[in-house]
Amino acid sequence: MQRAELARGRVRMRDRHLQVARAMLNVAAYGLKEWQGRIEGKLPLHLEPEQIAMLVKTAVELEHRTVGSETEVGRFTQIIVNLGDAPDDPDEADVPQLEAEWRDQGKKLN
Repeated sequence: MQRAELARGRVRMRDRHLQVARAMLNVAAYGLKEWQGRIEGKLPLHLEPEQIAMLVKTAVELEHRTVGSETEVGRFTQIIVNLGDAPDDPDEADVPQLEAEWRDQGKKLN
């Protein structure tokens, strides 16, 4: 019973957080519209360099989350293919097992 109450509490908390996040995004959208109007009117925005840097950083992070970054292109994905129903214990399998051995030749790369 206590687990169910905790789960319901987490759901209510997520709902509250989502409402706050949406309200904050509405305020941010209003501020952006205000800035766009000032830009169109060729009026200064009165932003500090730190504020501009934070805007750039946040915009780049949002863009990378939405579009993806170039570093994700070179990443490898491990793909595991299971064919048929293999037993959990490899000794019970009817297929031969492959074995490999590593020998260190003592050579070092520069």
